[in-house]
Amino acid sequence: MAVPALQVHASRHCNLRCLHCYSESGPDQRDALPLDVLERLVGHAADEGYRVLSLSGGEPLLYGGSAALLRRAHERGMSTTLTTNGTLLRPRYLEPVAEHLDLLAISLDGVPESHDRMRAHPKAFELLRTGLAEVHRLGLPFGLIFTLTQHNVDELRWVAGFAAEAGAKLLQIHPLEAVGRARTELPESAPDDRERFFGWTEALAAQAMVGERLRVQLDLATVSALGTERHLRNADLPPSQWQRPLAELCAPLVLEPDGVLVPLTYGFPRHLAVGDVTREDLPEAAARWRSRYGDFTAHCARAYGAAQRAGGLVNWFEVVSA
Repeated sequence: MAVPALQVHASRHCNLRCLHCYSESGPDQRDALPLDVLERLVGHAADEGYRVLSLSGGEPLLYGGSAALLRRAHERGMSTTLTTNGTLLRPRYLEPVAEHLDLLAISLDGVPESHDRMRAHPKAFELLRTGLAEVHRLGLPFGLIFTLTQHNVDELRWVAGFAAEAGAKLLQIHPLEAVGRARTELPESAPDDRERFFGWTEALAAQAMVGERLRVQLDLATVSALGTERHLRNADLPPSQWQRPLAELCAPLVLEPDGVLVPLTYGFPRHLAVGDVTREDLPEAAARWRSRYGDFTAHCARAYGAAQRAGGLVNWFEVVSA
């Protein structure tokens, strides 16, 4: 079971306007959540049993409070990750966060031409490639994130080879979801059942190719494997048990850029949101959410039933948020 994580999207401000961006971030998005609100949230999340702080965006290297948030997480015993588009891997941006960063996750969307096209930037890959020298200089452990589409499974082994040669610890393969900017910029590009199967076989082939140098992770599962998800196992939990630490009831917990905390994944239905941290702190929001925990588990059970009927390989977070 994955370690319970708090995912924080502090802002939608980004230096790129990627075609597949689920949050529709970009240079024109300037709003950001206040640092003091986020620092309180991190402390309360640690009290609730969350053990990982994951910063995303937008581009979190452009959020001025990222270093302070990572430090706060370490002070509370949490591990830390930060996801970046890879174009800002320079001392100005990396040095402030390096001391309290346990894993840097860098997006790579295929061979150089494909990556540049997806990132809508003619030098995106070159900036990533040259920036890895700074990542190594600072001794930062890092992984790569590859977005699987209907059209790029043939590039997966190249990405795995690049990741292994670059010294990455992890290659995460995440299927494209038809949300955010992808809905309009990449129509018909989310992988269908056939392409997901090819992604599965290519991920296995990539793991065999790189051996122990790199761990390859595919964000797909069989329906039977989904039954281990904690929120599905909790479906029959009696109300007397709803006072458990929040991390035992719902993980990941995701903070969206407007301050709303949602279960499991970005874009989760708002009627099941935990609360709004710009209006109240997590303990108060969590207490109210626990009182209707049955609504959340019932929603997950319905989604699981839909997954069972569909069969095949499932992106669970896509199914449960649809």
